[in-house]
Amino acid sequence: MKIRQELVNKHWLLAAAEEIEEKYKNEGYAVEREKEIESYKAGLIAKRENELIVTEFKNGPWDAKKSSRVKQLRSYVVHELGGKFNLVWVMPPKEKSIEIEDFEKKLLTALINDFPGESDSLPTHTQIEEVSDVFISDITVRKNAIEVKGIGTIEAKLSWEADSDCRNDAGNTFSDSYPFEFELILNEKHEITDMVHLRIDTSSFYE
Repeated sequence: MKIRQELVNKHWLLAAAEEIEEKYKNEGYAVEREKEIESYKAGLIAKRENELIVTEFKNGPWDAKKSSRVKQLRSYVVHELGGKFNLVWVMPPKEKSIEIEDFEKKLLTALINDFPGESDSLPTHTQIEEVSDVFISDITVRKNAIEVKGIGTIEAKLSWEADSDCRNDAGNTFSDSYPFEFELILNEKHEITDMVHLRIDTSSFYE
C-alpha cells in the first residue's frame, strides 16, 4: 500500500510538534498547542515562570498571507511579550522510487518454485495465485549481481483435496492472503537466480 505524500507530510508535522512538546514538558514548561495569542494562532506555546517560547512549524512553502501572519506573530512575541520565537522546519524523508520491470511476475514464479517451510502448516494442497503490495526496502548493486530485499502479500488457494479439485474450486477449497518477506539475487538481466531468504507469515491461518 502506498501512502499519499500529503498524509506523510501531515503526520510528520504532528510528530515533530509532539516531539518538541514532550521536550519542553520534560524541562518543566507548561505547553499548549494551536493556541491563540491575541489574534494570532501559534503552533506551540511553552511557558515556565517568566519565560515564553513560541514555536511555529513549517513543512512546505507558505503563501504571502501565511508568511505575513507568521512575521507579525514573531514580532508580537519578541517585541511586545518579550518572549522567544522559534521557526522549525519539518522535512519528511523523500520517497525513493525503486522499480524492477515485471518484478511481481518474477517473484510469483520464484514463490511457486520455492515455497518455504511454513507451507507445512497449511492445507495439503496450497497454490500461490498472485503476488501484490510488493515493497522493495533495499537494493545493493554488485559487480555481477543485484541483492534485493522487501516485503509483499501473496494470494493463495488452499484445499485439503487433490490438486485437480483445488484448481477447479471443487471440494473444501478457499482463498486467503499472507504477508511475506524476501531476500533474493538478480542477475544482470534482472532474472531471479537465488532466493536467499523467503518467509511467509501463515500465523493468521489459525486465528
